[in-house]
Amino acid sequence: MRKRTAGIIVGLLLLLALSGRVKAEEAQEVDRYQTYMDELDLQSIQNTVDELLPQDHLNFRQMITKLCQGEIPLSGDTFISLTENTLFFELKRQRTTIVQILILAMTASVFSVFMSAFTGSRVQEIAFYMVYLLLFVILLDSFRELSSISEQTMQSVLQFMRLLLPVYLLAASLAATQMTAIGFYEVTLFIIMVVQSVVQYVLMPGIACYVLIAMLGNVTKEAYLARMTALIRQIVRWSLKTMLTLVIGIQTIQRLLFPALDHMKNSIWIRAGGAIPVVGNTLSSVTETLLGTASVLKHAVGTGGMILLIWICLRPLVRLLVCLLLYKLVSAVIQPVADPRFVRCIDDMAEAVGLLLLAVAVTGVMFFLTIAIVTTAGG
Repeated sequence: MRKRTAGIIVGLLLLLALSGRVKAEEAQEVDRYQTYMDELDLQSIQNTVDELLPQDHLNFRQMITKLCQGEIPLSGDTFISLTENTLFFELKRQRTTIVQILILAMTASVFSVFMSAFTGSRVQEIAFYMVYLLLFVILLDSFRELSSISEQTMQSVLQFMRLLLPVYLLAASLAATQMTAIGFYEVTLFIIMVVQSVVQYVLMPGIACYVLIAMLGNVTKEAYLARMTALIRQIVRWSLKTMLTLVIGIQTIQRLLFPALDHMKNSIWIRAGGAIPVVGNTLSSVTETLLGTASVLKHAVGTGGMILLIWICLRPLVRLLVCLLLYKLVSAVIQPVADPRFVRCIDDMAEAVGLLLLAVAVTGVMFFLTIAIVTTAGG
């Protein structure tokens, strides 16, 4: 009995000693993460996050620390709460616009029935043009606001990526994946320049031209400008699809080459260190430990950047999606009673909002996948 008790006590002491050692190693690992993070310029990213998302109070350094420790920095409930708040906010914001459109549609329908008694006169057409002009002003004002939100979101994504690039480059260099990091830096800088030019000179002007031409084309009973609006819509969509395909293709090709070069170089250094007499094994173990810690930090920086990209794009995407669904719903509701030109006008407005939604989504997804591909490239 005494031997059994003594064995239990010895076992407990060993467990306590091991747990203490594990905690000490975890504390040392956290200290290594903090030391590496001090080398990164995280404050510039934090300042930008505070500027872009002042109401959310996100801490990028704390987010990376939690990721390094295997914790989830933001829960799913946080994203759900943000989506719900944005959804109800936009519904409340668009309520006045939707009510105005419905009133105008009903008014135009009543005018049409009432003025049909004046056969051969142009009073009916003049009344329609007056109501249509009011609808034109309301929709144009709504589009101006949504277009500003979309452009600001895409510019925010580009601004965030410009600041994330040097931080990720340094984190990847600490993990001894310089070739991958340099290739990512150069290619992504080029992508940012291309995306900024496409957004500034193709996407936003193209969508604005689409709205103006579509609304002017719906003034007449015959859709004389339907082919032109379809062409502009296709150009915008093709531009987005081409841009996304090229970016993913370039990053995938880069992923196949640069990580192999980094792995070969690191293997040579580790084997060379291990070949040193007496201290070779110790040096090799220390090198692998430091590289492993730096690799975890690199992945944490990449994952944190991906989370912030989602956060930057989520609220505008929800707002645009709500507006798109509302315009589609209004178009379906007024179709039985309203003039077909009213219905076409609102349909075209919904298409324009859909293009804005697609542009923001493609921009966010493009850089999200870019970070994901490069983060997983170095192992």
